Amino acid sequence: MNKKLLLICLSLMLLSGCASREMPIRTRQIFAMDTIIEINAYTDDEQIVDQIEQRVVEIEKLMSRTIPNSEVSQINDLAGTDAVRVSEDTYAVLKAAEKYHQLSNDAFQITVLPLVELWNIGSDQPQVPDATRIDEVKQFCSSRYLELNEVEKTAYLTNSQAGIELGGIAKGYVADEVIKLLKEDGIEHALVSVGGGIQALGGKLDHQPWVIGLENPIDATRGYFATCEITDGAIVTSGDYQRFMIVDNERYHHLIDCKTGYPVDNGLASVTIWSSNSIDADALSTAVYVMGIEKGAELINSIEDTEALFVTHNKDLIITQGLKDRLNIVDKGFSINEIR
Repeated sequence: MNKKLLLICLSLMLLSGCASREMPIRTRQIFAMDTIIEINAYTDDEQIVDQIEQRVVEIEKLMSRTIPNSEVSQINDLAGTDAVRVSEDTYAVLKAAEKYHQLSNDAFQITVLPLVELWNIGSDQPQVPDATRIDEVKQFCSSRYLELNEVEKTAYLTNSQAGIELGGIAKGYVADEVIKLLKEDGIEHALVSVGGGIQALGGKLDHQPWVIGLENPIDATRGYFATCEITDGAIVTSGDYQRFMIVDNERYHHLIDCKTGYPVDNGLASVTIWSSNSIDADALSTAVYVMGIEKGAELINSIEDTEALFVTHNKDLIITQGLKDRLNIVDKGFSINEIR
């Protein structure tokens, strides 16, 4: 899913300060996974960004449901017919999705595809489906129809009407793989943006942290409402304001709850997750947004080294304990209402 919900404060990010030696920052933008991926890395190695681009394209060809011969497309095409042997990459993402489906008590569902296609939000032809049709379709959005075989590395949708899409987790996997390649090349300072999710490696060259702006989810024209610093780890946001449609003065966004069949309606504008890995932050941002504040905060507090920021439509900020001294609120229309 499109998570272009974080703004990098470029004027701050690119100030390397006094470093022990000069080193260029290599920047590359790649359009893949239906989003912009940006790599900023301090390195003399010009070839590493080419290798990263090749790796990103490789993953996209495996996991994009819009690429006809991808492994995800094959799983969907053979639903109810046969299992598909998949790569280590795809299987790893499917297993991670299974983990977060269980942790979130079904809130995180990669089997949401039938409802995604029914609503079609974000396309040229979105629609508000008939309630009867929603009830018919939502029954197929269940993980009970997805069977994974650890030994054979296969995935099988047992119902012909079922389908998967990995938009809520695959971008996180991509970011982690980019960081992995950078580390293998000996790079110690980098910042990676994948669809708005941020993964940091080692801060800037002068050992100062990167400064990240969190986009205003109520009014995107106002820029960012808060900033935070990050040296290592990931920050990912899910929200209701990037992809939506308005029909008869009603606003419908793209984050759909499989239990109801409708876009989530719980008073939240966005949820931002801090975690050590992007794949975890990516899945959790979607799961926790669907779960809401009470259950979402409970889940986050049960996971080590993970924090969450909830933003309501009333501009109230609810944060977990570890964020108490890490956020700088720059838009005074927002205020921390509660610490969980």
